[in-house]
Amino acid sequence: MNISKFLSILILFSSLSSLNGCKPKIPRIGILIHDYDSDRWVKDKNYIVENLTKQGAEFLVETAGNDQKKQIEQARNMILNGAQVLIVVPVNKDEASKIVEMLPPDTIVHLI
Repeated sequence: MNISKFLSILILFSSLSSLNGCKPKIPRIGILIHDYDSDRWVKDKNYIVENLTKQGAEFLVETAGNDQKKQIEQARNMILNGAQVLIVVPVNKDEASKIVEMLPPDTIVHLI
């Protein structure tokens, strides 16, 4: 994993503390991956899930099979199921803005 990606994930984990406020709360994190078309995304997903587990987070993982409409629907479902953070490897970076637009104001999104 390159240093900029590692720093991005570190910043993401640090931002989770802002979700907790005064009461300890287990963050629910959604991971949306465009497709497992290379070993890289499988390795990255495993790395992120391993670290989320160590942090005590709950997580949801979905892959869209390179289908943008499916990825947007997966994001909507994750939000409805209480995801406070979305990590998105978008099918199409321009279309991923639709995911950002539907987020509640207190949801954190990280596009990779």
